[in-house]
Amino acid sequence: MNLKIIGIIGIMLASVIAIGCVESTYLDSSGLPQNAVTPTPTPTSIITSTPTPIIPTSTATPLPSQIESSIVLVLDASGSTVGEDITTGFSFIGLIDANALSIVRNIGRKNHVGVVSFGGTIKKTDILSLCSEANRTELEKFIRDTEPRSGGDNPTNIDMGLRAAEELSDSVNGTKEIIVISDGLISPEFFDQSKKAVLDLKNKGVKIHFIQIVLSFLPNETKEPNRVYNELAQVSGGQAIVLNPDERVNIVSESAYESDDSC
Repeated sequence: MNLKIIGIIGIMLASVIAIGCVESTYLDSSGLPQNAVTPTPTPTSIITSTPTPIIPTSTATPLPSQIESSIVLVLDASGSTVGEDITTGFSFIGLIDANALSIVRNIGRKNHVGVVSFGGTIKKTDILSLCSEANRTELEKFIRDTEPRSGGDNPTNIDMGLRAAEELSDSVNGTKEIIVISDGLISPEFFDQSKKAVLDLKNKGVKIHFIQIVLSFLPNETKEPNRVYNELAQVSGGQAIVLNPDERVNIVSESAYESDDSC
């Protein structure tokens, strides 16, 4: 009986091996039976995203164009400027105008310039671009026509001249300078309101220069500005500059005098 059992087990093992060999012939290279149904792969979705265009929700207000430099000349045309030195033949108003003309003629085209005259009444130009030679000519004409009014009261109301210059300066951007050209004979009665005008301009970042004209030729060591006029200059953070008849204003930043053909 034991031999029969062993024989049966042997037959069973042989059958299993035979079946395995048969089934192995039906496997393909993928490891699947050749008669098996190959599953169709589910296609993977390919998302091709198109970028959404960015649409601005608001448009910024364009800033005014920047001006390289703006300069306002404030010219004293009060009654005292009619004074003349009989030995030299120079007058205060003549030298005030000569200095103003020198600036307008020599300053670079990239700058903007305005002119104010004071002396009882206030007169002023617009602040003009020197890219236009017609504008330069207009400024020169205004300066040549500046003179003390005949008759009446022509006070040195420099405070009103500074306020008019402030209006011109406020109308533009960029570096701002004001040049006051005077005989320096400021009455103390105008000091407080003039000081207030200077402080307001200084707080706005406007640089102010005070020029005093003299009719005689003085050595540098004896050049002394009028006390009240110099105190006003000190309020602005500087000192009044005294110019002899043969001297001209040369205090504007050097870049302002550079020519610029980019207009």
